[in-house]
Amino acid sequence: MPFSDAVFPPPDWSGTLRAEHLWPASPKLPICLDDAAVVCRQGTIVSAGSWPRICSATLPEPIVNVPGHVCPALINAHSHLELSHLRGLVARGQGFEVWVSSLVELNLMNQDSGTLDQAVAEMRDSGVVHVADTCSRQPEPVAEALTRAGLSFHLLMERIGFKDRCPDVETPLPTTAAHAIPSGHALYSTAPTILSAAKAETRARNQPFSIHLAEHPGETELLLSGSGPLRQLLAKRILPSGYAHPGHSPVDHAQRLGLLDAKTLAVHCVHLNDRDIALLVDSGATVCLCPRSNAYIGVGQARWTDLLQTEIPLCMGTDSLASNDDLRLWSEAVFLQSHLENPLGLERLVPMLTAVPARVLGLENLGQVVSGKNAALTRVPDDVLETCQSS
Repeated sequence: MPFSDAVFPPPDWSGTLRAEHLWPASPKLPICLDDAAVVCRQGTIVSAGSWPRICSATLPEPIVNVPGHVCPALINAHSHLELSHLRGLVARGQGFEVWVSSLVELNLMNQDSGTLDQAVAEMRDSGVVHVADTCSRQPEPVAEALTRAGLSFHLLMERIGFKDRCPDVETPLPTTAAHAIPSGHALYSTAPTILSAAKAETRARNQPFSIHLAEHPGETELLLSGSGPLRQLLAKRILPSGYAHPGHSPVDHAQRLGLLDAKTLAVHCVHLNDRDIALLVDSGATVCLCPRSNAYIGVGQARWTDLLQTEIPLCMGTDSLASNDDLRLWSEAVFLQSHLENPLGLERLVPMLTAVPARVLGLENLGQVVSGKNAALTRVPDDVLETCQSS
């Protein structure tokens, strides 16, 4: 192999890549280019296209042949790296309430640099170049680990709680975390006024806004009826004594609060009705699927086929090692493919891991193999290709 790293070429590299098969994830180029050229200058793509067309000009050296299928380096649209020390310690497959009860019994602050570095390396070594990481406790160590690994990132600082139970819920963002952006934890765990304020702040700055949405049945039950096991669980720690349920589904409630628009990253969206899907379409929000996390916790399976038939932009995330076995983003794609009656081709799958998350996160230099973007590519692994060959 010409490059040993999962993401290539090296930063600031100049030269020409000759790819056997290129999936550029861009409307400016064909869906797939067989025998493609990518010309790079100091880490930036100068031109990309078919080899016969590009090679008619003088090409910068070295010229490196890249076998197999190549695409833009990946973007993990949802993770919780601060929970990386909890791998294998949290209840599996018993539903959200059991999972979160198991989680809060553990030491959530016991992270160390070695564990974080290992978790970040899992992402990097699977072709990830950027991470949208959700933090609520210790963003600085996460930022340091990502920086050491050479990954770019967002730190999505989630607001959790209601003022009378969690007085520090509106604590200012840490000044040491230069990448910090306010986000919402969930509709059942954060006061509506606080969610709306966080969304207003990100909207004013043209930043993405992330929120866990419609992840598990208890969320829907609590918001619709005000009852259920989630209500009992949250009453101990978060919900105010006078909590009044909105009487709407999670998506409907989020829409009424003004949380959904083209800069919103709605994470999970497992439990949706037809009206919810229509609201998501109309809002322009991007849905981030985390299928292996949903299976690990035992919250059900999203309406993937229905979502894929809409205009809703879809991307993917690994979630955390408290609800997943590893942080390999390609494995989310393999899991999704294995559960679809009609698996996707690479023309649908690659943008979900590249161009779509780049757009909602505002990453102008990533997500596509076209002129002006960063020269950051990765190979499509064999297990992913095998799922696509059955499509």
